Amino acid sequence: MKKYFLVVVAVLSLFAVVAPLGASAQGNSSVTPFQSVTVVNVYAISVWNDTGVTLTPGMSVTISASGSVDRGVGQLTGPDGFNFLCGTVCTGAGLPIYSLIGQIGTGAPFFVGTGPTTVSGEGTLSLAFNDGLYADNSGFFVATISSECMPGNGNGDKNHTHCGAPGQN
Repeated sequence: MKKYFLVVVAVLSLFAVVAPLGASAQGNSSVTPFQSVTVVNVYAISVWNDTGVTLTPGMSVTISASGSVDRGVGQLTGPDGFNFLCGTVCTGAGLPIYSLIGQIGTGAPFFVGTGPTTVSGEGTLSLAFNDGLYADNSGFFVATISSECMPGNGNGDKNHTHCGAPGQN
């Protein structure tokens, strides 16, 4: 009976040591993502302003904007523009006139406004003042573009955007 009791105690003691080790190795999946922030000026005199941000498949960014521009007649407007849609003469036809708009790669323009506006796609993110005549505009909006990515290369992980920190898979 003593031998049986000692074996049970030994097995239980071993399980008490091994189980937490396995649990901690598997339970360490809460990795803190990296935060990337890019701030750009979106000049009202340019049709498209390249932000220098390129989206990869599965990646999303959040855009917020502030500031005001002169649309050429001494009237200032903010990133939300005016409350009516621009016709076909505008860069973003069918979107609010004199507003901040965006485009990813060669995709369709979309409304950004003051945001926060979260978008995804594949290609370079460009931002613009939605107008049809740019030569008489002045000023710029300040756009803040933020994104998150997980450390490492993400080998086999299709659920997250990875930034490829050195030495990590």
